[in-house]
Amino acid sequence: MIKSSYFAGKAVLIFGVSRTGISAIKSMIASGANLVVSDDDTVKLEKIKEQLPNVTVASLKEVDWSDIKFLLLSPGVPLYAPITHPVVELAKKHNVEFISDFDVLYMACPTANFIGVTGTNGKSTTTALIGHVLSACGEKVQVGGNIGISPLELIPQDDGYYVLELSSYQLDLIESMHLDTALFINITPDHIDRHGTFQRYLEAKAKIFKMLSTKGIGVASVDYKEAKNIADSAPIKITFSTQNKDADVYIKDRILVDNIKGLEFNFQTYKDLPGAHNEENIAAAYAICVAQGLKPEEVVIAIKSFTGLKHRIEKIFESPRYTFINDSKATNADAAEKALHCYEQIYWIAGGIAKDGGIDSLLPLIKERVRLTLLIGHAQEQFAEVLTNLQLPFIKCGTLENALNFLYEQANASGIVLLSPACASMDQFKDYEHRGDEFIRMVNEKFGSD
Repeated sequence: MIKSSYFAGKAVLIFGVSRTGISAIKSMIASGANLVVSDDDTVKLEKIKEQLPNVTVASLKEVDWSDIKFLLLSPGVPLYAPITHPVVELAKKHNVEFISDFDVLYMACPTANFIGVTGTNGKSTTTALIGHVLSACGEKVQVGGNIGISPLELIPQDDGYYVLELSSYQLDLIESMHLDTALFINITPDHIDRHGTFQRYLEAKAKIFKMLSTKGIGVASVDYKEAKNIADSAPIKITFSTQNKDADVYIKDRILVDNIKGLEFNFQTYKDLPGAHNEENIAAAYAICVAQGLKPEEVVIAIKSFTGLKHRIEKIFESPRYTFINDSKATNADAAEKALHCYEQIYWIAGGIAKDGGIDSLLPLIKERVRLTLLIGHAQEQFAEVLTNLQLPFIKCGTLENALNFLYEQANASGIVLLSPACASMDQFKDYEHRGDEFIRMVNEKFGSD
């Protein structure tokens, strides 16, 4: 656990008792802070009172702002869109300093090497891949952030690497952290409901290069104009591409070209990261790791030993009739598109809480590759209307369990069963990980003896 003596005796308000909030509470207790915990959810607050009787727990109306020095927010608390949360306005009114869990990590371990990774899609896979390569090459490394491990749950270290996935929500909240290397993989419209406009979303993502130290290295794709323009501000810039042969690192048809060192590597037999989109992730990870001074040949060997990320185009089971792919992490259409490109004759399980644009951009791909769409969740009716208009086959299943039951009953059916929902998960699940874990459990229970 990360703790910082800087907060000893200082009053810290933690607002939001989610994954971030729970780890922050533990960290601040260990740091000796005078802790106040608040949340809009009174049920969560009651649980904290029961579990931590010595911690001050208060509703927002009950918070005494006269002594509060720092406010640590959970990423789910809106700063400006669709509304500004009252806790943000109150903190500004009382001149309270904002901090994030990433700031606390940096303050506790300032001499470690920090690598930050962001992008709309692929950032979890690339973050995990970078961590894997560094470790395989003998470096001391820890991986955390939006990938599922709170930065405050990591182990303190004075040297070695922290490889951190940074979402736009988290970047919005970071105030003082510095990065040694920053990676901007890609950018497409997403989370507009949170940021209000694509420009505000872009500004949140762009913050990753503003966090670079004076000798920091910025790594960015030149296939996305916005990412390229933002990267121009980096002290040292390295580019990668799947389209531009003149980029520092270029990959096409699984052949990677390092134009800086004049090297070429073949990834055509590497199957654990399928799909063209993973070429982008491979090129990004290679560029980052070579920039750390690792030998290119060793980096390539390490990449090829990476077996993939859970919940991202993850082959989980193969029965005589079906091959099951868990892509629960595909929470928007752009991410689902990557998975759909990997297969044919697909039974596609889609639905949840729809993002802006729904599945409209996927319609040509659905027509080409999807045998049947099985709709679940809140977006079921919306997606059904879209598919009906183009006379594309679907059934309404409502739940993941019903979808798998339907497939089980189709005696003569076979093919790829792809859970790639193109939606957020919180209508029926805690998060995409819970959705993916339930899919794995149900598949094994239903088809394990098929």
